[in-house]
Amino acid sequence: MLSRGNRGGKGHNLNRLAARGQRALFYSHDSLGLGHLKRTLLISAGLSRHFPRLSSLIVTGSAMAHSFRVSPNLDYVKLPSVIKVSRDEYASRTLELSFDETRKLRQQIIHETTVHFEPDFFFVDTVPCGLKGELLKTLAYIKNHLPKTRVFLILRDVLDDPALLIQEWKELDAFRVLEENYDCIFVCGHQWVYDPTIEYRFPPSVQSKVKFGGYLKRSFDEAVCRRVRKELTPHGEKLIVVTVGGGADGSQLIESFQQCVERVGRQVPLATVLLLGPDMSHRPGPGGGFFRQRRSPFASPRLLGRLGSLHGSCRSDRFHGRVQHTE
Repeated sequence: MLSRGNRGGKGHNLNRLAARGQRALFYSHDSLGLGHLKRTLLISAGLSRHFPRLSSLIVTGSAMAHSFRVSPNLDYVKLPSVIKVSRDEYASRTLELSFDETRKLRQQIIHETTVHFEPDFFFVDTVPCGLKGELLKTLAYIKNHLPKTRVFLILRDVLDDPALLIQEWKELDAFRVLEENYDCIFVCGHQWVYDPTIEYRFPPSVQSKVKFGGYLKRSFDEAVCRRVRKELTPHGEKLIVVTVGGGADGSQLIESFQQCVERVGRQVPLATVLLLGPDMSHRPGPGGGFFRQRRSPFASPRLLGRLGSLHGSCRSDRFHGRVQHTE
C-alpha cells in the first residue's frame, strides 16, 4: 500500500500516518477560472473525512481561495496571482511586477513552504513542472531531502489539444520530470471514456504510474435542492441555470443565452438563473468577462452572485480509495 514505486525508499501506510497526524501539501497554480482549486478542495475534503488528523495545506494562486468553505485541518498559502494573457504568456494580476519577478516570488514561496511544512504527501494539480517551471526547485528538494514524501500528479482526463500539449511538455521535459519525481499520476476520469496516456503519448515509464479513479463527485442535500427549486419555480416554470465557471470568457455565453430567452420566452414559461464567475469584469474589455443584464418582460434572470461564493458539500471517496490502494 502506497509503496514508493521507482523513486526508492520505504512506503507509507496512509492509515498509520494519518493516525500519527501527518501532512499533505497541495499545489494549485490557478491562473484562470475555478476548476483547479475546486478539484483540489474536493480531494483534500475526501482525505480529511477519512483521516481527521491529516493536516492539509494548499498553495494556490487563486484570488478566490478565501471564499470557499474548507475542511477542518485545512489551510492555504496564497501565491501572488497571475493571469493568462495568451496561450504561452502570463502577467502579474495585481502586483506591479514583471511576470518573471512574479514567477520567482511564487517559486520561492512554494519552496519555503515545502521546506518548513515537510509534507508526507505532495499533490500537484495538472502541471507537472508547475506554472512555467515554478515547481522544479521544490521537486528537486523533495527528491534529495524528503525521500519519503510521496508525490502525486492529479490530471483531468481531457487536458488540451494533444499536439499542443505534447509539444509543451517536450519543451519543459515534463515526461522526464514525471519519471524521476512522481510516484503516481491520478486521472480524474475513466480510461474507456478518454485515455490521456494514448492521446498525449505517455512513454511506458510514465504510463506505468497512471491510475484511473473515475470522475470526482459531490453530494447535495436533496431536501435543500427541492426547497431551492420550489423557490425558483413557484408556478412550475421550466428552470434554466447558466454557469460560466470563473467567468473570464463567459460574457458571450450569457449574452447568447439572453438573446435566446427573448425569442422563446413568449411560448415557454421560464425561470432563469445566471451564476456569474468571480473573474467577470464589471466593465467592457478585451478579456470578454463583462456582463450587461438585458431587461426582458418574459424571463428576467435571477443573479445568484459570484460562483466562487456558492458552495455545495463535496465528496471524493473515489479518490481516497484509489490513493489507499495504490501500489
